[in-house]
Amino acid sequence: MSPPSAPFNSAANSDTILRSCDGIDFHVHSVVLSLASPLFNTMFTLPVESHDKERKDVPVVEVSESSELLDRFLRVWYPGAEMLVEFSGFEELEQIIELALSKYDIQSVAPLLRHGLRQHLHEDCLTAFAIACKHEWADIARMAAKETLKYHISFLYLDERLARQLQGISVAQFLALLRYHVQCSEVAATLHVSTGAISNHCARFMYEGDGRHPSHARAAISRYLDEIAPILKDSPGIDIQDLIYLSKAQEELALCDTCRRGGLQLLGAFIKDTYLPAMNASIDRVQLEI
Repeated sequence: MSPPSAPFNSAANSDTILRSCDGIDFHVHSVVLSLASPLFNTMFTLPVESHDKERKDVPVVEVSESSELLDRFLRVWYPGAEMLVEFSGFEELEQIIELALSKYDIQSVAPLLRHGLRQHLHEDCLTAFAIACKHEWADIARMAAKETLKYHISFLYLDERLARQLQGISVAQFLALLRYHVQCSEVAATLHVSTGAISNHCARFMYEGDGRHPSHARAAISRYLDEIAPILKDSPGIDIQDLIYLSKAQEELALCDTCRRGGLQLLGAFIKDTYLPAMNASIDRVQLEI
């Protein structure tokens, strides 16, 4: 275990020691802690025993955080410290949000942590939803709820791993998330987007089984929409541009010389420029009532 780096490694002018659970001392200033945190402010009005053999006049506050987490936490807000501008991942961000806003009540860093949660919510959207609900960040809760649409709805209430992720939210908030998922599923599965603007440029024919049928880009895309609808019914946030969903339409178009060239481009352009914008607009109209 190595000592912390500046400014927490210098006893000069400091009047308090924060001691991590793994025994590392952080030299800090009580006035800074008191101004930032009501918890520290209250703590310093009470007698604090010194456990430092060299500086018996310096109070030692033992905390439950590890030295690594304590160092990262202090660098979010402590003046004079090298600023923590990026979090190592969602787990660290979650820990620092809990320390800053729930344990130590340092509300001045809320905007920074809100921004961090917005940037990292795709890594764990369910926990992000729970955190946003806890701190009444309605805009982020909605973003996280939309991200959960990539999951099958049964995942939200059958997977036992979600117990930790969703702890701390109310039954009403959880039910609101389920209702939101159901309503978005219905919107996605029943969305009608006209294919009339797609050119029937192919005059050739292809063979399907024993029959002979005209093959047009419009017909292939229409069949793709019919096949994707029941999948969207369960998971309205899936990536509909994934090859697993496009492969059948691509194979059909590739069988025709004309469609092989222009039809594949039409398929991609239709999904990107027409279908996805219409889907997102419809889902964005669904309200998350929390």
